[in-house]
Amino acid sequence: MTLERDPLTMENELNLVLGEIGMERAAAITGRAPGYLRNLSHPDRREQLTARDMFLLDIEHDARFGRGYPLFEALGRQLQTARAARFADSAAIAHHSADLARENGEAIGALIAAGFAPGDDKALAEALRQVEDVHRVASAAMATIHAALGRTADPPPVPP
Repeated sequence: MTLERDPLTMENELNLVLGEIGMERAAAITGRAPGYLRNLSHPDRREQLTARDMFLLDIEHDARFGRGYPLFEALGRQLQTARAARFADSAAIAHHSADLARENGEAIGALIAAGFAPGDDKALAEALRQVEDVHRVASAAMATIHAALGRTADPPPVPP
């Protein structure tokens, strides 16, 4: 039976590397038994690839094929994904701050214009619309901040 593998996991990348350099060569350079290495590439096993073995296998892979370090690159992708998830709140808050600054500027301009145009209902309506936009954007920012505060105690995500 063929094992279904998620494409962007360390186990899948290890399986590809082991297939390319060969199990016997991988066992020789790591000093590990072939069965142990096979278990490392199985996502449901508890054994996990060590940094030392990753280093040795990547060096061998690059020496043989000159295509870089696939295990290190897979780990890098996992780190980037984890960072993006962990810092998504910060990015959203930064986005809200830009929106809020823009809307505040537009509201201030509309309020000044309405203040210098007594009896101009059109200017008043525009000022009200702009202030309502500020309120809408500020409410969204507050919701994001509240959500972020609720997640600040969370530990870093576990790699896939």
